[in-house]
Amino acid sequence: MTASAGSYGITGRDATLSTGSTGGSTDTSLISRFEDFSSLALGDNAEDSLLIGDAPGVIVMDPNGGGFQCVHDHILQHTTNTFQFGCTAALEHNLQKGDEVWVTTKVLLPVGSSYYAEDHLKWFRLHTKTSGGTDIGYNDMYLIPDGTFAFIYEGEQVWSDPSGVKPPVFGVWTSFEEHIVFDNVPASAGGGGLVHLWRDNELILTADNRQTLTASTDYSDAFFFWTYYNTRGGAPDGNQDWYWTDYAVAIKCASRDDSVHLITDPNGIKRIGVIA
Repeated sequence: MTASAGSYGITGRDATLSTGSTGGSTDTSLISRFEDFSSLALGDNAEDSLLIGDAPGVIVMDPNGGGFQCVHDHILQHTTNTFQFGCTAALEHNLQKGDEVWVTTKVLLPVGSSYYAEDHLKWFRLHTKTSGGTDIGYNDMYLIPDGTFAFIYEGEQVWSDPSGVKPPVFGVWTSFEEHIVFDNVPASAGGGGLVHLWRDNELILTADNRQTLTASTDYSDAFFFWTYYNTRGGAPDGNQDWYWTDYAVAIKCASRDDSVHLITDPNGIKRIGVIA
């Protein structure tokens, strides 16, 4: 999808597409999945058509009437119910020990938004299960109360906190990307467990000392966008209207290897990149 910079009147708020250099990106026609929602009619529920889950408000819209379609995600003040905010997208393959996934999307929090939550706010989440199908938690990218980011695998319960990362900027489309190598043994301990997080073209976290599975027979099956809003402390402290587009997934496993199509960042790390 190509979108030019400009002001969009999103629910009466000003929002500007980032005009910074993308740094290059992968040919999305060659990887596991890409959705810019251009195939859907305005007003369609994106979950009914392309994603899975139960969120009622994931609606396709065109913010400036110029063919740049995105998804509008809405939650009411003080509402927390699971799957009332965000949604879920199944991975093309169940990913096991040694497999890799890259997931990216662009997100816009309009001017006047709030990401306040008394506890950490779930952001990007890769779900894991035991070989028997039991839920064992998520590889989670979180927004923490001061607006910076953190990572935790719920099956391990050890935090990794990037230092010096700025909070999200309201009113600007921002690309986030998560790369996970699945393993119950961290790379630093001789296994493969590894996590990378990017914000636009900035690598904000490399964690080679984290498990990303609890056991060698576990697997990952789905990617979750936020999924609920913590209400402790009165959050969210107002109605929230968030927007996202350019959802892309690349995987590396026994039956598919998208890594050969990915770009390499300045640190020599494979990634999808910021989609222009």
